Amino acid sequence: MNLFSLFRKRKIPQSDHEWVSQNMPEVQQYKGKWIAVTEKGIIAVSNDFNDVCLKSEGKGIKNPLIFKVPIGGFN
Repeated sequence: MNLFSLFRKRKIPQSDHEWVSQNMPEVQQYKGKWIAVTEKGIIAVSNDFNDVCLKSEGKGIKNPLIFKVPIGGFN
């Protein structure tokens, strides 16, 4: 099983989504990159999805919200 499959099956806390919506200017700084987020903030950034997953796991974070920030930003 690949990392994408493992992370996709995880339940993401609502507080992680709320952090993103409340901190959009910080998120927008990472256009075109994969980021991992918890309710405390951005915990990993990379151009590579697998790298973000590994960095999150390495920090002991089990359920981060991971997504790629659109190059054009969010509207």
